[in-house]
Amino acid sequence: MLEFRPLSIADKEKMEKICFESCCPGPENCFNNMFIWQHLYKPEIAYFGEQIILRFRAYNKATYSYPMGPGKLEESLEAMKEHADSMGDRFVVMGHGEEQATRLEIAMQGCFDVS
Repeated sequence: MLEFRPLSIADKEKMEKICFESCCPGPENCFNNMFIWQHLYKPEIAYFGEQIILRFRAYNKATYSYPMGPGKLEESLEAMKEHADSMGDRFVVMGHGEEQATRLEIAMQGCFDVS
């Protein structure tokens, strides 16, 4: 089970390293942006093996980031879905591009409505 906790300055170095190594350096994955906006989006971080998964709660809705870092996408998505189910949340993954959307659909066929 994923264990999310609030994002802290202690996460900066590891998050930036994994983010850049996995070619996800967009502003939505930037530690500084998330840290500055944490009062609104309430980012939480969990580590799944060598992957980083972020969870946001804004406007009483939870969303998850596309997993960053090396690892099996299917396994991380299943852990994310289990977490959402255990919290009574709808499983929503945001902040991904077309290529990642295709990977999501391949990894969990029929689970996602991509928009």
